[in-house]
Amino acid sequence: MVAVGERALALYERPDGRYDVFASQWAGEWAAIAAVLASDGTHPAVLDRYRWEWRDAGPRAALLAGLDYLSTAAVYELSPEAVRVSVPVWLGLDALAVKGDQLPAEFGVLIPVNGVHDAIRTRLGCRWLKAAAGRAVETGLLSVPQAVSLLVLFLLPASRDVPPAVAAWLDTASVFG
Repeated sequence: MVAVGERALALYERPDGRYDVFASQWAGEWAAIAAVLASDGTHPAVLDRYRWEWRDAGPRAALLAGLDYLSTAAVYELSPEAVRVSVPVWLGLDALAVKGDQLPAEFGVLIPVNGVHDAIRTRLGCRWLKAAAGRAVETGLLSVPQAVSLLVLFLLPASRDVPPAVAAWLDTASVFG
């Protein structure tokens, strides 16, 4: 029997500005996310009850470039002051009938959340947006790049939050042409 789990990553900021990355099979479950968010991100000890395995170290952007947005439920960024919780969102449109237009599992964005209700709204809202965008592509109203571009615009508060791989794909894709 294989247990899938609710996977999470924890990025620990080091004094030199680099990060250590740890992975957990179960720390992405709602109980963990809710406990960290209920503490306003100031008590990371709740994460101590989960088993963590060291994965890698390096700059934040490089570490997040290979994140599997399909199988990761939460990303915790820990600094000496607080814990920031983000919900990974894969930008692929799973409602598409045309499978050739699917995007890789590493193609997504991190949405910071500030509370349990914010996390729930983010997950449910993203499902609704992706389903609507997928239907718009299926009916010919939008192309895949246009739909992904609209998702990014809705989901991210600032263009600086768009991961480099997503920004590069949107720049080279024929978004409005």
